[in-house]
Amino acid sequence: MKAHEMMEMSAEELRIRLRDLKTDLFKATYELRTRQAEDISKRKVIKKDIARIMTVLNARHEQIFVPGETMTRGTVEKGDKADKKEGKKKEKEKEKEKKSKREKEKRIKE
Repeated sequence: MKAHEMMEMSAEELRIRLRDLKTDLFKATYELRTRQAEDISKRKVIKKDIARIMTVLNARHEQIFVPGETMTRGTVEKGDKADKKEGKKKEKEKEKEKKSKREKEKRIKE
């Protein structure tokens, strides 16, 4: 399924399609692991469709995409990358705080 086709679908239709694709992915994985799969590239196609649907749903949720307009790739990715960077910074700060607390405790014990 193409991205422009997904953009024309309603959110409810996309959620139903997403649920169906996740079920298909589970079945394809099972077939692959049990060596029953005839088409091994099926999982890759399903995963890409899931990613496309999630992108459209997230873009609508964040109001980046308005039906009738084109959605550029950079618009969505910039927000995602910024969120990841902020999360990593917060994790590093927490680790530094824990480390400094441990050092203080060691000094107190000595």
